[in-house]
Amino acid sequence: RPYREWMSIDFDEVRRCDIILRLEGSSSGADEEIHLARLLGRTIYSGPSGEADLLEAWALTKVDEEGSE
Repeated sequence: RPYREWMSIDFDEVRRCDIILRLEGSSSGADEEIHLARLLGRTIYSGPSGEADLLEAWALTKVDEEGSE
């Protein structure tokens, strides 16, 4: 598929996400996805601690869900 077609698919996925994890490395496509995520007000985790921060936030959400049952 052409690049723009893939990006259209990716943008649809970004619109469905509440949280985005931006992995390290150079990628113009990922940069475009992050730009859209910011416009949509999504939470973005990135950098060396991005994965750990995301997992911590997810774990806290799970604790809250279990505590409210």
